[in-house]
Amino acid sequence: MSDFVDRMITEYTELETKTTKLNEFIHNKKYLELNEENRALLNAQYNAMMAYQFILKRRIKINGGN
Repeated sequence: MSDFVDRMITEYTELETKTTKLNEFIHNKKYLELNEENRALLNAQYNAMMAYQFILKRRIKINGGN
């Protein structure tokens, strides 16, 4: 694999970890203590992260990664 694919894989792995942690927080009691705007922004952030994760995974695949 090329260096740029390796970098994408590293980025994907790090993003996956952050996305998992955010998802866990969203399903935690402390999330419900936030005001509505903060909850909405966290949901938007999570959705953006998931979209980015999907894009990275697809780019990795079409460039020879797994």
